[in-house]
Amino acid sequence: SSAASDVYKRQELNLNNMNVRKYSSGVPIVCTNCTKLREINVFNSDVSSINLPNGGCLEKLLVSGSKISELTITSQPFLSILDFTNCVYLSKVYISDCSSITSLNFDNTSVQSIQIVGCGNLVSLSARNCTSLSMVKIDTCQSLTSIDLEGSSISLDNSDAVTLNFLGARALQTLNPVSYTHLRAHETE
Repeated sequence: SSAASDVYKRQELNLNNMNVRKYSSGVPIVCTNCTKLREINVFNSDVSSINLPNGGCLEKLLVSGSKISELTITSQPFLSILDFTNCVYLSKVYISDCSSITSLNFDNTSVQSIQIVGCGNLVSLSARNCTSLSMVKIDTCQSLTSIDLEGSSISLDNSDAVTLNFLGARALQTLNPVSYTHLRAHETE
């Protein structure tokens, strides 16, 4: 129908403050065919996952305070605004080939795994006060100069469970880790 095809032509999806009590675990959003979307706003909502298309023209992804638990973002060359602050359900993030992102904020989340690959203009990453962080992998982010992990509680029960890998982060100048005790950082060029 023409109504269904109009959905794929939308440039903005605004679900800001959408609360659906019927679905306590959250609501998944599937946008894999929505290649014209420029902005998705699920700020402070019950959205638990977003399936994005590879490629496209997404510029803003506003997920702060949502029920997002895992997110994979690949080949979004125009995406420049992305903030995960206060996503208390967030556990895993994988971002690849998003060349317009300059900063990422995971402050006050429950993120366990952050993987960033091929984001050449990324300058700063903040994961302050993250209570479950066990892995940060950065690969081919040559502009990255600052990583802030202040106040994060990294479990050191098993020292092999903690992974900090900064492959291709040659410009890194500031690393503010949780603790220098028992923390093993692997920096490789």
